[in-house]
Amino acid sequence: VYGELKNYDAAIADFTRAIEINPNFSEAYYNRGNAYYDLKNYDAAIADYTRAIEINPNYSKAYENRELAYQKKREAEQSKPTTSKVDKSKREKRRSYSRRNWYPDIPFGYSYDSDNDF
Repeated sequence: VYGELKNYDAAIADFTRAIEINPNFSEAYYNRGNAYYDLKNYDAAIADYTRAIEINPNYSKAYENRELAYQKKREAEQSKPTTSKVDKSKREKRRSYSRRNWYPDIPFGYSYDSDNDF
């Protein structure tokens, strides 16, 4: 019900209470992991899926969702903007190389793959 209403915080609170009552309730860990996943808290989701698997090693849905959470975490980490001066310098160089087609001294139709410069 909470998932349909997108009330993930309430779901997390209820599943946490269920876990306090029964620390071996793998479905509670799994479902709380789903709520964390929907909130994009992939580390917490992974931890809950892992705990569900520890309790029930045959919990295939927990394995599947844990892998999805790992994938989303990697995607999120890869899309983070970089702030180092080196990375900024590379971005500026890449931008200038990609604009080569805009300059008249480069023959029409010339294609340059600037990604290979770095």
